[in-house]
Amino acid sequence: MDQKQILKQMIDFNKATFDNTFNAMVMLQEQSERAANTLMEQATWLPEDGKKAINEWVKAYKKGREDFKKVVDENFQKVLSLILDETLDVERIEQKQALGQFLSDEEAHKLDTTEKLKDLKKKNY
Repeated sequence: MDQKQILKQMIDFNKATFDNTFNAMVMLQEQSERAANTLMEQATWLPEDGKKAINEWVKAYKKGREDFKKVVDENFQKVLSLILDETLDVERIEQKQALGQFLSDEEAHKLDTTEKLKDLKKKNY
């Protein structure tokens, strides 16, 4: 099996593990939130300001949780794209080496220049 494929499978496994653990944490937090809401509804002694503070706290940790998930997902995607980009670069080099045997130096230089222009266009330069 190709090393890049093994690395991609490892990253996919780690992402699946993270997603499952994160979802379990979300379920636990939501259950705790429901229990706290029930308690607050029954607690007549708790002032409205206290209930409001608790609700703001719940909103804050939900936003933090969503932001954390977003950052982790983006970074998993960056790692995967890095692997795929390196794979494409290795394949491109191998193709150039194979073509280089059949091309003159001038043709090889034109091919290399064309590749550099394509890369610059991809990066929006």
